[in-house]
Amino acid sequence: MFKKLPSIKNLLTKMWAACRRFPLAVIFAVLGTEMAIVITYSSEVLWVNQILLISIMAFPLFVSAVLFAEERGWSKRIKALVHGIIIVFLLAYYFFIMPDNIMTAPTIFITRYIFWTVAFYLLILCARFLRKQDNSINAFWQFNKILFFSLALTGIYVGVLQAGLSVALASIDYLFELQIDERIYLHIWAILEGTFGSLFFLSRLPKKYEEYASKTDYPKELKLFAQFVLVPLVSLYFIILYAYVIRVLVSWEWPKGILAYMILGFSLLGVFTYAVLYPLREKFGWVKRAGQVYYIILIPQIGMLFWSLWWRISQYGVTEKRYLVLIFGCWLLALALYLLISKRKDIKLIPLSLIIIAILISFGPWGAFEVSKKSQINRLEGLLVKNKLLVNGEIEELTDIQEFPFEDNKEIVGITRYLYQNHGLEIVEDVLNKDLDYIEKEAMNAVKGFRPSAVVARRIVTEVLKLNYVAPWETEDYKNNYFNFKADVAFADNSVVEIGDYEYLIYIESACFRDLGRFSESEYQYNLDNNESRFKINRDGLEVVNYDLAELIDSLGEKYSMQPTTNLNSDEMSFSGENDVLAYKFYIATLGGTIESDSKYHTNNLKGWLFFTLK
Repeated sequence: MFKKLPSIKNLLTKMWAACRRFPLAVIFAVLGTEMAIVITYSSEVLWVNQILLISIMAFPLFVSAVLFAEERGWSKRIKALVHGIIIVFLLAYYFFIMPDNIMTAPTIFITRYIFWTVAFYLLILCARFLRKQDNSINAFWQFNKILFFSLALTGIYVGVLQAGLSVALASIDYLFELQIDERIYLHIWAILEGTFGSLFFLSRLPKKYEEYASKTDYPKELKLFAQFVLVPLVSLYFIILYAYVIRVLVSWEWPKGILAYMILGFSLLGVFTYAVLYPLREKFGWVKRAGQVYYIILIPQIGMLFWSLWWRISQYGVTEKRYLVLIFGCWLLALALYLLISKRKDIKLIPLSLIIIAILISFGPWGAFEVSKKSQINRLEGLLVKNKLLVNGEIEELTDIQEFPFEDNKEIVGITRYLYQNHGLEIVEDVLNKDLDYIEKEAMNAVKGFRPSAVVARRIVTEVLKLNYVAPWETEDYKNNYFNFKADVAFADNSVVEIGDYEYLIYIESACFRDLGRFSESEYQYNLDNNESRFKINRDGLEVVNYDLAELIDSLGEKYSMQPTTNLNSDEMSFSGENDVLAYKFYIATLGGTIESDSKYHTNNLKGWLFFTLK
């Protein structure tokens, strides 16, 4: 009847042992959990976000340090010294590298943080195998088998407990009408994921080398999964990729830009499959032959990856993503050649090489950020000089914006946004030789929370360079098929608006028949007729306003252009009317749609503020 109770006791005993074995890793897991809970109450406390990120980074470092110390047989004094070095590193990272506000930090910080954190978690895989040992490859595979099965089991435990406790809590809330704070569900997730999950995972990590080094067993379930799921998937993916390569060669067309990312993703899946099947190489001949064939056919695909990537870089320069694809393409090529030529075929090199690469590319003039920054700065300066916007280091105003090349305009917008978002405002200021701090401050005030990269880039392009803002998805024929106008009018949610002679104010956005409200025993609705480009208001189902937006679109198009035009005067982007039922004025923020023919418009984007008075 109580047979399962000892297993619970055993689990608690193992967790306590994990606390004694990995004390600092557990402390930071608990600290991270606490910070995650605090964030649910106030995400604006900046140091809380910082400590959460530090905790996530610290956990794998302390776990790896313990595993490495156990393998080396270090004394408690040396272990304490290593832990002290890690703490000094974390403090230095917190005070000298981490920005004050994570939410508004350039993307370069987040990307570098991800590089380092991924490298530290990969270090757990091989911390015990950093020196050559007898049977070390088998020990490495067996240890990581235990690690991944423990990770999967941890996920199952955490998932089931999260679902069960959430359902129980929701049932109590519903049955007893307690109105439980919804943040409690997030707290449960944080505790289970951050503390329980960490302890459960650590409790299953083997301590002694002999516990796994002498094992030669291979789980039947893993063999079936690899043989009948992973191998067929990898084969199918490469058949698709080779078919596409043949099509490209026959038609002699440029490969699609996403091809490089697809090849990289499928290749990594193939490497993972090879590692999973590694112990079966000597037992089953087909596994050994399949591994050789895989790396042979991988090499031409890597060549196609380089070709596709070179085409994108030659057109649009280097970015962090393209840099990473290039580096990992070189890594794949080197790995394929090593596993084809080497007799040892040491799979420990897979995570070790990834750790080294992740660290090396995160800093220095050779790193992803500096190479990408220099490439995009050169492209931006080249485009500005080519179009005589930048003369002797100073920005010159255009004489005719209508004649400005569309593709150059689009690229300038994209590069400006990229540089600001990834490397900060100072880089853009250096290129344009302009003080743009006021733009960022105003944007920060208007868009609270995350970094307002789109807003800042839009204002730099339209106000400083005097160009149109072109979105990434727009094409050159956009101005012939679409219209899009934006006014410099906005009323914040908490602002006080003077409505003058009108009684009511309501925000309007594109939709069919939405309620304006019920006034004087009558119900009012508004409607945008897309096909006829007419704005309508109904009272009790009867039409009382029918405004033709085509007249406004024509007048705006004649004065400006049908291209995306921003920061227009609010009076120009407004219309008004009065009848026996009501008087109104509509200040439009956004007006856009498609052009079928002259003066034939389909309006599908209408947003703004409607002032009205009932009679």
